Amino acid sequence: MITREAINEFDAKDVGGKLQEDLDAYKTELANVSDLEFLKGEEVKLMDVMGAYDEYLRNASYALPNSSEHDGNYYTKKDIADRIVSFINKNEVEFQYTEGLYQLSKLWRNVAKVTTLDYYKYDSTLRVLGQLRYKGYKEWNDILAINSYFSTCHDQYTKDTSYSIYLAQRHNAIMDKMQELSNGVDPATGAELVDEVDSQQKKTPKRKISK
Repeated sequence: MITREAINEFDAKDVGGKLQEDLDAYKTELANVSDLEFLKGEEVKLMDVMGAYDEYLRNASYALPNSSEHDGNYYTKKDIADRIVSFINKNEVEFQYTEGLYQLSKLWRNVAKVTTLDYYKYDSTLRVLGQLRYKGYKEWNDILAINSYFSTCHDQYTKDTSYSIYLAQRHNAIMDKMQELSNGVDPATGAELVDEVDSQQKKTPKRKISK
């Protein structure tokens, strides 16, 4: 398994491909596994890694630059923040989602006090902006200016997010294999596996109940 530390040695543009290669190799290894206990052990080890990575993400943060440039124009942090707030305000949501957007908008309205942005706030900002549609030259220019502003965080965010997806997909591969064995199919031969519990029950003589 590729470690979190190892991905920092990769170029951001290569991370997705390298993680996918490792995931494909792992799935190949699992293809002929027929030991359910081995898979349970693999899941336990992976859950420990995922727990540690969740803790890493809770503490991860990205430095916000004081300014940026896009298409020959200079933008301060406040210029970018004002545009982000404007786009957040385009959202029409049900009541249950208002608190999250309110807090996100509040964050960017007070960005003068912010020097770093934690992973989850950064991720939420990108997700909100990413699901919007943009119309006309001004909005196109503004969202591209925002994208340029975030370029200093892009590589590390890409690595952090890609690794989170990699761990989840690795867990899915284990769970899929466990489900396959639970369905009673030998991965090597395709033959039906004998359920150990049923087999044991057949070998154990029934006891008569005294009346």
